[in-house]
Amino acid sequence: MTDDLRALLAAIADDPADDTVRLAYADCLDEHDNHHRADFIRLQIEAERLHPDSNARADLEKQAEALFAELWTAWWGEVCAAVGFPPPVPEVGFLGRIARRAGFSPGANPYHRDRFAVRWDVPAVESGYVRELSGVEFRRGFPEAVHFTLAPPPGLQAWRAASPLAALTCDNPMGDMFDDGPHLAGVRSLTLSDHEPAVLLIAMRSPHFARLEELRLCGHEARATERELLPDELAWLVESPRTRQLKRLGIPVWTDRTADALAAAENLAALEGLEILLPPAGTFDRAAAGARLATLARSPHLAGLRELKVVGGLEAGGVEAAVRNPTWTGLRKIDLDVAAWHDPLVPLLGADGLPELDEFRLSGMRYDAIDLTVLANSPLLKRLRHFAVRGRPGATAEFDVAYAVDAGRIETFAIAAQDTFPRVVAMLRDRFGDRLRLLE
Repeated sequence: MTDDLRALLAAIADDPADDTVRLAYADCLDEHDNHHRADFIRLQIEAERLHPDSNARADLEKQAEALFAELWTAWWGEVCAAVGFPPPVPEVGFLGRIARRAGFSPGANPYHRDRFAVRWDVPAVESGYVRELSGVEFRRGFPEAVHFTLAPPPGLQAWRAASPLAALTCDNPMGDMFDDGPHLAGVRSLTLSDHEPAVLLIAMRSPHFARLEELRLCGHEARATERELLPDELAWLVESPRTRQLKRLGIPVWTDRTADALAAAENLAALEGLEILLPPAGTFDRAAAGARLATLARSPHLAGLRELKVVGGLEAGGVEAAVRNPTWTGLRKIDLDVAAWHDPLVPLLGADGLPELDEFRLSGMRYDAIDLTVLANSPLLKRLRHFAVRGRPGATAEFDVAYAVDAGRIETFAIAAQDTFPRVVAMLRDRFGDRLRLLE
């Protein structure tokens, strides 16, 4: 690596949020005839600036993925050399190209590619080289998102020499093995799943998480959360000065105790995004969940929210708390996982507040004629620029969900392709054209 590239990389590691330096790094790569790497960085940055449901973004990501599929072993190999991981096996030659295009890596390769992520195969895990590491994802041109289990992997302290470190996802992290230090100075997003309480305390007190702005606790979108925060953990969270810098928080809310503590937390006043994780299905009172959401909605300390997401299934009372509370008038995006029964969307009929709302996402329900009537007649949805729905239409439903939004205003209309009849897809394409996105 040349001195100018090394200096730019150090600047990126110091401030991973600054795309200007990343683009300067790409320009410098061009000057040294590394055009593919430069193009990949630019493509990922440009895609990141577009809405996730935009077909234009999907096209850019497709171009970036083609480059990554061709050259990921070389790019990942640079990081491996810097941090002491075993090198990847280059996928070269006729058989290597065939295997790569089919989505496979040669058998001797300790890694495999999953879109923009590099993951470890079983032999590498068993060897002990990177046993703690689950994967690394390239974002905005660099492998900056690291996912590990139990303890940070060997080599993480040297990460900044090869790439920014902007996001950490930690499964079952153990307090006595959590490696705090200056290498965490660029981390902006931290996810702790099934963590020992001491790990949260370390994160709240560490001087090295000065850039932390997103904290997600106990779980992933793909599965239910395992437990609620203990009382001590909740106290550390709401009372810590570190909490004042958070812009986004994901947290399980299973009891009145948690809802009351969050609603009273003055340190959460800077939050812009809140993700609420409900208990696993069948283990809680959905009506009580709606009441807890209403408690949060009335909090003056959460009045600055711009985005709200609820995972786990809400009934009508919870939906009403989200869309009919005067405290959350600044919401721009709502993402609700709703229950598949008891007409959960009825509160949308009378809701015409939320003047800044421009994105609404729904998932989890089985749509019937009543739900579709509500969607089509909700004044709230007519102001949207982005709408997405995942669910399975009922056997007798007239699936005219397209009329929930103003076709002249909408910019992206996304729907789950596997749950949608072909005739409906044809109708949606006729109404929305390239603004329609079929979700996998």
